[in-house]
Amino acid sequence: MGFVETLIEKAKSVATLKIVTAVGNAKAQAGDSSALEPADNAKVMYSSINLLEGDITTIIPDEFTQPPLSSLRQFHQTREDMGRQIIRENIACLKELVDLIRHAENK
Repeated sequence: MGFVETLIEKAKSVATLKIVTAVGNAKAQAGDSSALEPADNAKVMYSSINLLEGDITTIIPDEFTQPPLSSLRQFHQTREDMGRQIIRENIACLKELVDLIRHAENK
């Protein structure tokens, strides 16, 4: 399998962007200290963006509809917007990378 095909397969495997806003403690995943998970008692807002189909699912628990946590809804929305922008930029970079590879293969 060539580089371009491998890149396409990897892109398919990361088709969902998850955005989590949690209030409370967090715990590291075993073997990966950079991957944090909200603790069981944390209050969590969650969004999932399917990059292939464009579907967005957002779960906002009742606690985030009343003060003092209601202000965090806007923070979470900002993170969703940032996620969309990151996706656009990453896609543009991937297109450039694929074009460069194809150009190099044709030489």
